[in-house]
Formats: sequence, structure tokens, C-alpha cells
Amino acid sequence: MNILIFSAIYPAPREYGIPNDTKVVHYYAKQWKAAGHNVQVVFLHMIPAKKIVRVKNLRKCFGFESKYEIDDISVNLFEYQLVVPKRNRLSKFQAKNADKRMTRLLKQLDAPDKVFVHFPCSFKGIKSAFSFDCPTMAVLHNIDVRLLKKNPNLHNELLQYTNIGGRNKRICDESLKLLSRKSEMVLSGIDENLIAKPEIIEEKISREWKSIKILYAGNLIKLKNVDTIIKALKQTEIDYQLEIIGNGPEMKKLMLLAAQNPRIIFRGRMSREATIEKMREADIFVMVSSPETFGLVYLEAMAQGCITIGSKNEGIDGVIVDGENGFLVNPGCVDALSQCIKKIADMKIEQRTKIIQSAYHDASQMTDYEMSMKYFQFNN
Repeated sequence: MNILIFSAIYPAPREYGIPNDTKVVHYYAKQWKAAGHNVQVVFLHMIPAKKIVRVKNLRKCFGFESKYEIDDISVNLFEYQLVVPKRNRLSKFQAKNADKRMTRLLKQLDAPDKVFVHFPCSFKGIKSAFSFDCPTMAVLHNIDVRLLKKNPNLHNELLQYTNIGGRNKRICDESLKLLSRKSEMVLSGIDENLIAKPEIIEEKISREWKSIKILYAGNLIKLKNVDTIIKALKQTEIDYQLEIIGNGPEMKKLMLLAAQNPRIIFRGRMSREATIEKMREADIFVMVSSPETFGLVYLEAMAQGCITIGSKNEGIDGVIVDGENGFLVNPGCVDALSQCIKKIADMKIEQRTKIIQSAYHDASQMTDYEMSMKYFQFNN
């Protein structure tokens, strides 16, 4: 089957100078390619207006085309320099130019049997992203919901897709209100090789909790609310050790907040493998970020036997069921997080066992392959 993916985010070789913030769309593409499908990607990369001062970027106001391969998947890059500050989509003349270029490309490719479009609002005015005779699916991310609320004119373009998806429960709920159409949750999956062996989980369950090992892993940026974790632990009367994995602009501020507290350790950036090992040592994993589209790190922690605390009404809501396979608190609420950690610390071993086993089971069912195949079936 011929699969065509449009996306405003996709990994690229280092020499292109394009930030590889997330590979989520590529993970789907890899699974479909491994399943024997022919996968082509159209990557629309938009350079923020603040970078317009660079001559090489200025030339891209009128578009730049390139082609490369990553993991045997062919990627057709269309790069544009945005000219309006804080704008997340192309101007009218750029959209018209991109539509012309993409139409020319599509004539050279095999006719698709299915089309998937991530960040569909970024493709406003580009008719070639949805004008197909086959099933098409627009997958909404947080930024799409924000743009939809600001610009109702985007609704008409989205309603031309055969199917609508959302990257988490909240996005699906929002799209139902905005578009009056049901959407399917398009979730990410965990690498099957990262799921802990059952004997590791059994060892963690039987381990006595003395000093509770708490872990955070992620970028140290404001929206991650790492300061909330530090403040919550300050008012929680338990014996704990907090390890913070990651780096970012909030590092100095957080280190000052945690100053002279020997129970808080900053590990800096660590490899994925080393982070997984830390998760296997930890009792509790905490990340209360907002906004959060969908944090794979939650699934990774659940798959290592951590009791996981996430953000209510954010990306992991609907996967973590509060009190059953983890806990959800309002992001940024110090008191709620403090009470949640204390509640977990006071649990009897039977209660902890039930939550750890439920979390491990649910995360184990959400592999890259399973989630990709489920997503694939939505677009019929």
C-alpha cells in the first residue's frame, strides 16, 4: 500500500540545521515501512521570523526544496522562511507557492492509498494536502487547537478530510467542540525493547521502601513545572531522594531553589538507555508539565515499574487513570502534588503492587507497533 504523510515536524540530517524536537511522526512511518508499505513523507518546515536576518533563510521566503532519506524513508522537504513574527503558518503567497510545488511533486509519486496529515493547520491554503480520492486523516496537535480557536476559517479546510485524529484525549474533546466531528486518539507507543522484563517488575514490587526514590526526566524548561516538584517535596514529610535528569534554561533557577538540599541531585542530560536504568531504580516518576501533547517518558516510566504521576487534563490523561495505574494532579499545583506523593508513600504494599502491575500491563500493550497499526486502521 502507498502511504503519504504530510507533517510540519520531521527529523532531518544534521547538516540541514533543522531542530529534531520530536520523531513521533517518523516512528509511525518506520513501523508502516517495516510492515511492507511504501511510505513517502512531505515535510513542510517553517523557519521562525526571528531568524529572517540570515541571508540563506531570506532566500527561503520563496521556498526551498530538497530530498533526503532517513531509515530508508524518502522525505521531500519544502522549507519556507516565515515573514510575520509569532505566525505558525505560511502567508497566502507562500501557501500558493507551496501548493504549486507539492502538486508537481505528487504527480511524480505513486498515487497514495492513504494520506495522513500531522499539524494540518500549518497546511492552510495548500489544497494538495487533502485533495485526494483516497482516505485522508488530519491529526491535530496542541498548536492546531490554538489556531482553530483563533481562526474559524480553518474549520472548512479540516472538514474536507475523511477522518480526524487528536494526539491526546483533551485535543479530541476540543476538536469535537470546534468541528462537531468525532476524532480518534492517535497515541505514541513505546519501543518494545525498552519494556522491563517481568522479573525486574517483581523485584521492584517486593522491594522495601525506605528512602523513596523519585525521578524526573525531561527538558528543564518552564512548562515542565520542575519547580513544582521541588516545592512539593519541601512540604512533604517523607524520606526521599529526588534525581532530576535533563538540561535547559531553567537549570540555574532550579538549582537555587534546591540549594543546600542534599536529597536533590541534578544529573544533567543522560542517554535514553541510562535514563531507563534510572527509571528501574526509581519508585516514583513525576512530570507535571503543561501544556503536554503526549509524553512518551510517562509510558517508559510505567514500563519500568514506576508509580507515575502526570498532569490532569494534559496529554497522558486517558492513558493514566487516576488511582488505577498511576496518578494525575493539576499541573503547577504544589499542594496537590505534595498530597499525592504523601498518599503514595503511605500506601500498603498491596495497593502499590496493584498500581505498578496495572501500569506495567497497560504500557506493555502500547508498543510502537501496536499504536502504529491502530492508527493505520483509523484512516479507512
